[in-house]
Amino acid sequence: FEKKHIFFHKIILYIFNKRKQLLMYEQYVCDKNKEESAEDMFLRWVNYALNNCSKVSRLILENEYILYKGKEWWYDYFSRSNYYRMKQKAMDEFLDCLHE
Repeated sequence: FEKKHIFFHKIILYIFNKRKQLLMYEQYVCDKNKEESAEDMFLRWVNYALNNCSKVSRLILENEYILYKGKEWWYDYFSRSNYYRMKQKAMDEFLDCLHE
């Protein structure tokens, strides 16, 4: 990875870890009578961006950052070079969708 993509990887990892924490928190604390919190807006923003990514990008992002399928999950889908190229594209696409 070049420096830009290492930085993007760290940002995306942080975003999805935060999403996971908030989803777990929401399972225990449900107060639907209050206005939308910053956490709710964050979750909606991340889910919106993820849902607006291409099918391949979603596959990569979900398996890499949400489901934590392990380091070899992509062997059935991509060659090594194609996987790393598509992973970089998925990160770029996700960050672009966040920016929309």
